[in-house]
Amino acid sequence: IMRDKAFQLIKEAKYEEALALFRQVIELDPSDWNCIYLAGQCCRFLNDFDGATDYLQKATDINPDDGPIWLALGIAHQLKGEWEPAIDALRNALQIDPDYVLAFNSLALTQKRMGELEKAESFLGTYQKT
Repeated sequence: IMRDKAFQLIKEAKYEEALALFRQVIELDPSDWNCIYLAGQCCRFLNDFDGATDYLQKATDINPDDGPIWLALGIAHQLKGEWEPAIDALRNALQIDPDYVLAFNSLALTQKRMGELEKAESFLGTYQKT
């Protein structure tokens, strides 16, 4: 019931309330990667990027084969200005799903923010040709 309420609160963009419930669920079941992932997303939307990367890293440790978790981790690192960890996470997402458009976009954006515009354009050009 607590889990369902937290999911509903996310849909309503009530991230602080959802995060409080997700923390309780995680305390009861520390292996619930989906709640850990969603706690990370709540942190991100609350501009707590350290909390976001902590939760999202834990979620990838439990479920390393989920592209959206890696994407979210990459974006959280990107928002912290941590370029290399962002690139690593986004590449992991692309290893899982080579056609993951959101991961391609985020990787190119990270490279652009690093001042590597040519790499970003080349990367996107490669993707657009496939």
